[in-house]
Amino acid sequence: MVIAAGNELINPNQLLAEVLKIGAGSRVADFGCGATAINSLTASKLVGERGQVYAIDILKNVLSSVSSHAAHEGLVNLKTIWADLETPGSTKLPAESLDFILLVNILFQVKEPLTVLAEAWRLLRFGGQALVVDWQARDEGIGPASSRRLDEQTVRNLLIEAKFQVGDTINAGPHHYALVAVK
Repeated sequence: MVIAAGNELINPNQLLAEVLKIGAGSRVADFGCGATAINSLTASKLVGERGQVYAIDILKNVLSSVSSHAAHEGLVNLKTIWADLETPGSTKLPAESLDFILLVNILFQVKEPLTVLAEAWRLLRFGGQALVVDWQARDEGIGPASSRRLDEQTVRNLLIEAKFQVGDTINAGPHHYALVAVK
């Protein structure tokens, strides 16, 4: 499935199932899930009945849409959380309670990316993985203005500053790059 609204041309099955290897029983948070919540919905299917997915966003109407999508698909393991990820601890989830955190097309939107990454660090268990997917730095006529985009090296440096170990760059399609960071 190809997703629209800023996540266009990103294949969530490839990134979540093949790259991260999210499986049954995993606990996942999707930071800035967005109205389509395609990554949350995909993760919810991968983790199964024993797993848990948290779709987190600052917009309450977005979360209402996500809840409707999940109910329509019969996904009972997806919970929405209203939170300002630039406020430490706003998710109210316990520390070291998650296996995976998804940060797809979010870092270019926030004023304090290090605060968002610190919350990811707090929530991940030791060995847990954060997937960061964001727009290539070049201006292509789609997506955010190039002046708002964070290039791959900047994001890599932010992840390192937030104490993560960062792996190789992953091809996330023609308009995006992806990095996996491990706690």
